[in-house]
Amino acid sequence: MRRCLDDRTVKTRFSVFTGREEDGGSEHAPRRSLAEAVGRAYSCRMGRFLPLVVVALLTIYCVVEVAQAPPYAVRRAPRWLWAVAVICLPLAGALGWLFLGRPTAESRGEGTRTPGRPKAPDDDVDFLRGL
Repeated sequence: MRRCLDDRTVKTRFSVFTGREEDGGSEHAPRRSLAEAVGRAYSCRMGRFLPLVVVALLTIYCVVEVAQAPPYAVRRAPRWLWAVAVICLPLAGALGWLFLGRPTAESRGEGTRTPGRPKAPDDDVDFLRGL
């Protein structure tokens, strides 16, 4: 198991906070403040769980995005297959969805629009001339 608090071996919780051994130990051992000891312990624990939290949030985001994507615009695989991949393979499925399966403007049919007649009457030059 990895030691995150300092270089020496820590035997008890008491020694983590005071810098002394519980069974008397050395009275002249350097003391650390409680805040320093708790800060180190917290940063060590946070460093272990941060990747798990990031993967969980990314998976939740991708599951919601897969559910809201229009079925005709999803690329490379059916939408249900992307949902299974994102749920069963959290990191690989989520990254695959983001880079390979996510709908783009082109797959939705919004990418290439040909300029035609204006839609609104106030944008139509011929209509405005007739006023």
